[in-house]
Amino acid sequence: MCGTFLLRALAPVALILALAACSEPVPERQAEFSALHKAWLTGYRNGTSAQKDLIPAERKKQLAAFMAKGDKFTDWQVEVKDVRREGGSGLGRLVSDTPVAVLSVTFDGITLENSYTRVIMDLPDDVMPQGSQLYEIATALQKGQKVKVSGSFVPDSDGLPRELSLTDSGAVESPEYVVVFTAIKVDK
Repeated sequence: MCGTFLLRALAPVALILALAACSEPVPERQAEFSALHKAWLTGYRNGTSAQKDLIPAERKKQLAAFMAKGDKFTDWQVEVKDVRREGGSGLGRLVSDTPVAVLSVTFDGITLENSYTRVIMDLPDDVMPQGSQLYEIATALQKGQKVKVSGSFVPDSDGLPRELSLTDSGAVESPEYVVVFTAIKVDK
């Protein structure tokens, strides 16, 4: 009797472990990028002010090493945070005459976004424009949906991934990187 109860009690745990074992592993570069951010965040949250002051320089050094391996990412497993349109009408016409899709995705507290604020950044006008396959895929996505994305980081003036936070705290606690998406895969 006790054995039967124990088996029934452990069955949900076994199912969860079995499903976790069947899930697809995170790409190596994504795991590396996430581990860097987790280390910075831990140091930032647990460190003294003097230790926190060292994080931006260490972050730059480690991001440079990451980018030295290439600016591309492939099949990163993410969750859709938001999809919006920019350009084509109203004040957006200052940005682009053709509407484009802006996709914002997240994983492990890190946001990747193809922000097309061309007033600030010089990105090509033909990236994810209305009518393109990527535009159609992106605008059909739902908030919270799991997808895989491929693309490349947009570099800043130092050759590091362009990060949009205005403070060191933001860059560590909720980083937002500008990317160009080249593929979006939706699980069927």
